[in-house]
Amino acid sequence: MELEQSAPQNSAPEQQTAAPVVEEQTTTAPEATQVDPNAPPADENADILSLLPADDGLEEIEHEGIKAKVPKELKEAFLRQQDYTRKTQEVAEQRRQIEARAAEMQRQTQFQQQNIAEVAGIVSIDRQLAEYQKVDWPTLISQNPQQAQMLDLQMRKLQGERAQLANSLTQKQQQQTLMEQQATARRIQDSQRELERDIKGWSPDVARNLTDYGKKIGFPDEVLANVTNPVFVKVLHKAYQLDQLLAQRTAKPKAQPAPPVTRVGAKASTAVTDPDKLPADEWMKHREAQIAARQKKR
Repeated sequence: MELEQSAPQNSAPEQQTAAPVVEEQTTTAPEATQVDPNAPPADENADILSLLPADDGLEEIEHEGIKAKVPKELKEAFLRQQDYTRKTQEVAEQRRQIEARAAEMQRQTQFQQQNIAEVAGIVSIDRQLAEYQKVDWPTLISQNPQQAQMLDLQMRKLQGERAQLANSLTQKQQQQTLMEQQATARRIQDSQRELERDIKGWSPDVARNLTDYGKKIGFPDEVLANVTNPVFVKVLHKAYQLDQLLAQRTAKPKAQPAPPVTRVGAKASTAVTDPDKLPADEWMKHREAQIAARQKKR
């Protein structure tokens, strides 16, 4: 019995608590339905537009020939990005020049080490010739012409030996340069064969397109002109293909012309068939249809 009595006691408060909920709904409803009849139609982008500054706060930027207005903060960020890109390219170019000079110095050092005897001989002769430059030749000739003649012969002999050593080094250097050029030519040929094998439709036109694309994304001309590594070219080609695919997917489809409208009825038949070429019975039907159509219009 106590359980039976407790049930109605608990149910009473539930009914009492339901009333305030109804009151809250009724009090909030008028606020939601208050609409200004003179207000313009609601814009679904109003919340987003409200976050943007007014038109007078926009500033114009230009990127790859396209002009656009953006908030001042975005323009500053865009200019910083442009400055960062420019400085990055300058640093890359400076690094390329430094690496080129370092490679040239390394080649010269390696060449001198391979021909250390000739180089040492030239250095020794240059030191001896420097001593002859210190001689007061006019005074020596007037005071001791025989000694002057002997020293002159020795100096000329050293100059001849130096010329022979220098010519030998020049020939070896030219031979080494020729061998390097031949090796570079072989690498280029091997690279071309690999590119023809791995890139479908490889041709000079494709190579030019990749060069233009490489310039567009920031590679210096010197880098693109001296590329002999086929792996780099294939990676650049993959990036080029991906950009082309994305451009095709994001491009707006061209508007297709609407198909011609085919009219149904007597007018359609007159547009297709010449009445004068119809048989007599069909011409009569056609004429009756025209008369009936005129009467309907009246």
